[in-house]
Amino acid sequence: MPHLGLLEVHLIGGKGMRNVEFLGKNDPYAILTYKTQNQKSKTQEGGGSNPVWKQKFYFKVDEEIDDVVIRVFDEDKQTADDALGEARIPLTRVLEEHEVPATFYDLIQSAGKVHGQVEAALKFISKEEGLPHMRGSKNGHYISHVHVEGPYGEDNAGGWQ
Repeated sequence: MPHLGLLEVHLIGGKGMRNVEFLGKNDPYAILTYKTQNQKSKTQEGGGSNPVWKQKFYFKVDEEIDDVVIRVFDEDKQTADDALGEARIPLTRVLEEHEVPATFYDLIQSAGKVHGQVEAALKFISKEEGLPHMRGSKNGHYISHVHVEGPYGEDNAGGWQ
């Protein structure tokens, strides 16, 4: 299957997530999936209902387009992690416009109810544009994710390197 390019998903944070902890706050993390590619965010310990991740994830995109799925969980030390919801992000817009600014996507639980939102921005770099040189890339392999919060804030984190 021909490789079309690279999708960057900037997972910014979330809001209004259901608190599932009996005592204390949620410790949310996200699993991002594009087709068979899975990546996990850091756990936002004590992040509660409004976690902040500020992480970028990269996925190879081929001709068979699918949605990006973001599943959010509450990490538990003693019991199984609790599912907080799932957001599905169609790629149609980012493939046409090459960039989608930060947008909130509903987190849906299995019963179809909205239990908060995740915020993400998307960027697509086509193979024709030339893939950027990325720190840690060797032999065509890309790093899986980058934490982008620097000492001068997110805007001065360096972007593509």
